[in-house]
Amino acid sequence: VGANEPVYAIAEGIVIAKAYSSSMGNYVSISTQTKDGTLVHTYMHNNSFANIAVGQKVAAGQQIAYAGSTGNSTGPHCHLGLRINGSYVDPWPYLQ
Repeated sequence: VGANEPVYAIAEGIVIAKAYSSSMGNYVSISTQTKDGTLVHTYMHNNSFANIAVGQKVAAGQQIAYAGSTGNSTGPHCHLGLRINGSYVDPWPYLQ
């Protein structure tokens, strides 16, 4: 994606982090309860955040950030990381 393109939540949940890390850059983490356990989806390297707050419930498809290249990144993109009960998993099944 290009810089400042909207980034949308893949599922509804509660914003558990909205912060900066030297590796992830500006990132947002959302916690969602699923049949498999707690799904945490993290959106990394954003230029900036949409109007969201930690503790807020967000809807699937709600804008949460603007794509960028902050942190350890070589160009604008949205790095999506998914963890179930703390372990990283393949995001593809959750995107369908």
